[in-house]
Amino acid sequence: MRRAKKALLLTLSLILVSTLGLMTNHLLLPSITPTNAVLTCPTGGPANACLSVSLDVNSRPTTTASSTCAVPSGQKGVCDTTVATLASNATTFRVGAILNASAAARTLTTSSCVGPPASATLVGCGVFSWQFGIIYDPTLVTPQGDPTSYCAGLPAHPDCGEDTVWYGSNTSPVGNPNTPAGGQVNWASYPTATHPISITEDPTHHTAEILIGFAFLAPSGSLPSGVVINSRNTLASVAFGLVGKGSPTFSIADVIFADANAAQIPGIMGAPDLQNDRTLIGNNNYQNRLEFSDTNANGVWDSGEPVIYDSNGDGKYEAGTLYSDTLLAGSAPVNNTLLSTDPLIRFQDLNANDIWDTGEPVSYDSNNNNLYDTGEPVISSPTPSTPCTGGLLPNNTCGAVSDTITNDPPHAIFAAIQTPGQPYVYTFTSSSTDSDGPITGYYWDFGDGTQDLNVSGSTVFLHNYGSLCLPTCPNGLTFPGAFTVTLRVIDNLNATGAARDSSDAPISNGQPSHKTQLIFVDALPIPSFTFTPSHPVLGRTVSFDASASSDSDGSITSYRWNFNDTQTGTGVKITHTFSAAGLFNVTLTVQDNVGATSTKLLLVPVRASDQAPTVSFTSDKVNPVTSDTITLTITASDIDGTVTSLAVDWGDGTTHTIPGTATTDTHAYNTFGTFTIKITATDDSDSTTIAQANQIVLPRHPVVTISGPSSANTGATVTITLTSSAPDGTISSIKVDWGDGTTDSLTVTATTAAHTYATVGNYNVTITATDSNGQTSTKSQTIAVTTPPGLSTITLIALIAVPIVAIVTVGLLLLRRRKPAAKPDTPQSSQVNR
Repeated sequence: MRRAKKALLLTLSLILVSTLGLMTNHLLLPSITPTNAVLTCPTGGPANACLSVSLDVNSRPTTTASSTCAVPSGQKGVCDTTVATLASNATTFRVGAILNASAAARTLTTSSCVGPPASATLVGCGVFSWQFGIIYDPTLVTPQGDPTSYCAGLPAHPDCGEDTVWYGSNTSPVGNPNTPAGGQVNWASYPTATHPISITEDPTHHTAEILIGFAFLAPSGSLPSGVVINSRNTLASVAFGLVGKGSPTFSIADVIFADANAAQIPGIMGAPDLQNDRTLIGNNNYQNRLEFSDTNANGVWDSGEPVIYDSNGDGKYEAGTLYSDTLLAGSAPVNNTLLSTDPLIRFQDLNANDIWDTGEPVSYDSNNNNLYDTGEPVISSPTPSTPCTGGLLPNNTCGAVSDTITNDPPHAIFAAIQTPGQPYVYTFTSSSTDSDGPITGYYWDFGDGTQDLNVSGSTVFLHNYGSLCLPTCPNGLTFPGAFTVTLRVIDNLNATGAARDSSDAPISNGQPSHKTQLIFVDALPIPSFTFTPSHPVLGRTVSFDASASSDSDGSITSYRWNFNDTQTGTGVKITHTFSAAGLFNVTLTVQDNVGATSTKLLLVPVRASDQAPTVSFTSDKVNPVTSDTITLTITASDIDGTVTSLAVDWGDGTTHTIPGTATTDTHAYNTFGTFTIKITATDDSDSTTIAQANQIVLPRHPVVTISGPSSANTGATVTITLTSSAPDGTISSIKVDWGDGTTDSLTVTATTAAHTYATVGNYNVTITATDSNGQTSTKSQTIAVTTPPGLSTITLIALIAVPIVAIVTVGLLLLRRRKPAAKPDTPQSSQVNR
């Protein structure tokens, strides 16, 4: 039975998505091969009323077991086979579905068969699966069980609702359903069988259907391959909770019984009522072919307008040799007249094939209760059966029953208020209402495994998830996180609606006495974004940046943008182009890892047009050299806005972005040459203007240093140390001017130079370095040259005179040798006596 509830909850999520008017598949058991016409009934011929499934609007489950009724675990005994056609209720009630079988009309097609057939070509004898539907008005009721004592033993969800569907539990000490003679079947005794349930609601059109199914599992040694039913048997009982006051009608529909071969057993049908034609047109799609000619074009059938059965479903009246549509009422329209449908044109399906057949009554269901009521227009004779009469076969025709709801159920409303500065603490306040009586109980479930079941009343103050969920919540959840809070209210007549099922899952449907709200026990993310330009122009790209958004206890997982011009987008950063001028409220919604969202709005003014800014500049240097600091004086303005930024491109790969209000910028070049300086001014609409000029930068001069003695003696060698370098090139020559008329050329790598002075004096030594760019630099140093220390003046004179005397003497001797000698009288030798 729990599986049935879970299947119900799975389909409840589709309640407001699908609509009955669009539903094309009315099979819970899609493997069944349906029969398109009932030719014979299970045990008789056309005169037999067939087996029908009737509705009991006052199905009364029991807690007392007996020989004819079992009370299964998890539900009450569902054995009531007395059909009630009318009822009045102020709280949730149950509608039963009863198979009108008997010993003379069993669920058999072959009287001598037990179990599945030996050949797939034969029709099996026993019931292996079945389904039925109940059509109802979802604005008055919805399938749902009330809170039940069966949940009392479930600590985590003690206020859960009972199963919406309880399966029949008829038993009988006489007969055996596993034999051809048959017996009663306790459907609830097979918990391992499948129990599919589907709910589809269309409140707009006041139409809904719940489909309930049952199927044995095959192959299985523990389950029968088919059962034979030989007496009135309750298939299931469906709980309907109150939605509003009124008189809802319940109609049986989509009755199918099948054997173990998945073949539909013919002759078992829903008790007749009024329905729309549903001609199968393939792939489980159906078409209503009971149509009319809307002569006054008001969209609904009016008395006297022709009613036609559109045989080929082409939406036109045709009376020819190829196709011939059936005229049911009124005068035949002109051939090819377009036809319309009115869902209140209904027929009584006497053979349960869902298709109108000749001879079946057609009427206009003015009050939309799926029943023929006295006084409603009969479109095609015979007159349909009047509202059903209860009791046993063969008098039963209860395919539709009605109820009067005398109590408007309470409507649950509450607010969840996060405590400022305490993101994990909430206060819950109910503002629930009841139009016809007081609310007497408030049952809270906080989604963390704790409840307040009519203790605090309409307001629960300061529920602290932080303290209750350390390290984890009672139900295993953690925080920060998302929690589903529910409130169930009950009125003075005990009308209510369960808020959670037995698995603690919140129930979502149209029943108003319970309310569900998802809260985020979490510090909300903080959205933040900027956009540029600040005053966009239509047709131009605007950049939006939300990277400054933050979340103090988690992370932001999504960024959603709405530009208020029908366009949206996602992402941390995004661009957008507005196609019109004006003020646009752009919103950013951020969602964190828990699911909490926050939104920020900024007003974006979009201009129709924009005038570009103006900009000019001057340089403070005419012929600077590399490494010189150059200062530009900048003048920028914008006539219809503001200059937001200046981009100064110095032409050497260096760009400075400075505020639009800046008036100067400086730079030093590392290389020499001619550079084009460009300044781009951008205004608050992203319009730009560029000013440019050339800047000539010269190479730097060589760098020379000199060091040496500041004094020297005549005749002594003087050595100086020097360095030279070219910052923007290489040294090509070095010369030393010693100041005494002597100039030396050095190698370009020389680091020293030497010289000897002969005379006393002050000499200015100058080094000249020339680089590869032709640039020169000089460096000078003065050297005072003096005589050696320790010699007097006389000594100096003597030192000077001695060489002079020696020179004179040598000269006289040379002169004397050049004079001629005296001639003797006679060559003789002479001897001088001394």
